[in-house]
Amino acid sequence: MTIDLASMLVVAVIVCAACGIFYGLDSARTLAGRHLAAWMSGFATTLLSAVSYLAATLNGDSVWIVAVANAAMVASIAALWVGCRLFNGRRSLVLLGTLFVGVTATSAVLDPTDDPEWAGTIARLISLIMLSLLVAYEARRGRMRTAPASLVLVVVMILHAVFTAVRLAVYLAAGPHSEIFERLFSTPIVTYMNLVFVVAVAVGLVLLRSWERKQRLSSERVGVRAVGRRAFIAEATRLRDGQQSDRRLAILVVAIDGYGDLRRAYGMATAGELEALLAAAVFRELPAGSVCTRVWSGTILVATSVEPGPTGLSGLHDLAAPIAAGYREAVTQQLDGFAGAANLGVVVDSAAPTPVETLVSIARTARADAERRGESVRVVESASETQDR
Repeated sequence: MTIDLASMLVVAVIVCAACGIFYGLDSARTLAGRHLAAWMSGFATTLLSAVSYLAATLNGDSVWIVAVANAAMVASIAALWVGCRLFNGRRSLVLLGTLFVGVTATSAVLDPTDDPEWAGTIARLISLIMLSLLVAYEARRGRMRTAPASLVLVVVMILHAVFTAVRLAVYLAAGPHSEIFERLFSTPIVTYMNLVFVVAVAVGLVLLRSWERKQRLSSERVGVRAVGRRAFIAEATRLRDGQQSDRRLAILVVAIDGYGDLRRAYGMATAGELEALLAAAVFRELPAGSVCTRVWSGTILVATSVEPGPTGLSGLHDLAAPIAAGYREAVTQQLDGFAGAANLGVVVDSAAPTPVETLVSIARTARADAERRGESVRVVESASETQDR
């Protein structure tokens, strides 16, 4: 069965969108979103490229639409490279990636060819080759080098660079309308190959983030578990059921003060940095056996076991205060003096167990009260006895 180009591009749009959603859902389960902005923008530009090529096919090739499509394709690889550099703790060099995108778009607009479909092809293919090799190189450096999942990116990007280089060579030697080019590198064939590369990259990034989660758990605090938000209630209940009779379940809601305003003012990249620092501060202080999850952006939910009565409340203050102080210190040191604060709402279960969902609601209210009053920590008992700091 032969699939026409328009149908193939529709499939490309669906696959690119599915890969972006797949990666986004997986990233939502992590405690830190340090690389989310770069890699999610990569999936977004991949989708933009597919939509643009589809529009060009359905409405007749326009040099402006082709320029957008070419630039978006290059931007997707550039974003992948920027994310890899951020993963390794290096400067993003986003301006260099932007330069590749700008050159690609400009070359398409200024190309004197009478066939808009191939406008700026040489600049686009050269940019794709160089950026693919940069991704492969970065994936074998620094922290990424220690992750087995990085080999997926290395192999995929080297194959992509080789495939694109051969296509460029045939394009220069025989032209886009030659028999050999049409047989080996026609648009439907290249679209299919690009879909394979997109899916492989999505799988590689998910595996990489899975490795990152495991590394964070093992390196930050032995015995502390991060779970999905849906599993948190069940895990917290299991923690309470398995604790000794002289212990009480405590729920902590840890959130970045004014996270929404910070994200709007400074962008997703800085917000991701803040979330990473908050996660590190939480993991550093939690006792073994604790369970945590990210319930929404800028917020971490924790379940732990404490002693009942004043001793347990005092211990929670001793636990919560260093989390807030550690986050504030880390933000000040690592983000060039950028001021940041975290608020904590803490609730301790009573002798008669309260549903975990109710405890979470009480802890959220306590955290909101702490933020409204300008406090860092507010600890309450489910029986409504309150202590403030």
